[in-house]
Amino acid sequence: MRGKVTVIILFLIAAIVSTTSYAGRNEFNAAIFEAGEEMRELGGTFEDLETSAGDLVTQADTVSDATEASSCNDESTTTSLKDASTSFSSASSAISSLLNGLSAELYSAADRMEEEIPPYIDLGLALITVLVWVNVVLGVIAILTDHCKCDDMIVILIGSLTLLLLIFLVGFELTLTVTMADFCYKTPEESILLLSSGRMITYYMQCVGTNPLSGQFDVSRGVVDTYRDTIRNVQSSSTLSCNDDELDIITATNNETDVTLDYMEDGSGCSVITPRFQAIFHGIICDEGIRGL
Repeated sequence: MRGKVTVIILFLIAAIVSTTSYAGRNEFNAAIFEAGEEMRELGGTFEDLETSAGDLVTQADTVSDATEASSCNDESTTTSLKDASTSFSSASSAISSLLNGLSAELYSAADRMEEEIPPYIDLGLALITVLVWVNVVLGVIAILTDHCKCDDMIVILIGSLTLLLLIFLVGFELTLTVTMADFCYKTPEESILLLSSGRMITYYMQCVGTNPLSGQFDVSRGVVDTYRDTIRNVQSSSTLSCNDDELDIITATNNETDVTLDYMEDGSGCSVITPRFQAIFHGIICDEGIRGL
């Protein structure tokens, strides 16, 4: 009888240990949802930048229309305004193109992380835990019923299936753990650089070199200065003249462009975006996520 009690106790210990795996599951899933939330906040930052880029495109269109209707009496003045308009349109389109879709990608990545990973983890753990408890219950029954062999066969069958499933899940978990460890080993930045071809993402991961947006910001600033200098020359000249209403539109739009560029330069700096990437990969995935596994 003492041997039977010992086996029953061992069965119960195995079941309890299996159930405690939910502690790691909770930490891993919490890391997934925390990373998803950080990605959404980062997506919100890029969404604001995309909106501002759209404002720049609208401002470039407004200036272009006003330039066409300026009707200056001097060819060089007209050429200067049109060249500035062309440069502004090109720069605003380039900024919009660089930022386009980044927020949607981050939102989508957050949704996929939260909707796909935790359910699979929960399903695997629940299945294993239930099967272990079924084995324990049947095993206890088989131990206490000496003369019935049918329950012994059922225990062997279900136990074998449980072991096969455990082998599969342990292999999957080891694969996932090794993959994440390799991802984090040389720092996530280097791994992302190998996986991503997006200029903005690769830049913000390490913030080395020149921001791809900087050149276009400089061009836009230069265009605003060119417009102001040209308009100032027209207004101070006794021989040059343009449509004053259109020049007023250009001046007002230039002021709006200054505000938009200030906001975008502040919001697209490394000090704003890079810490969020580092929080997602270093503080959450490569710390809490690995620990949860």
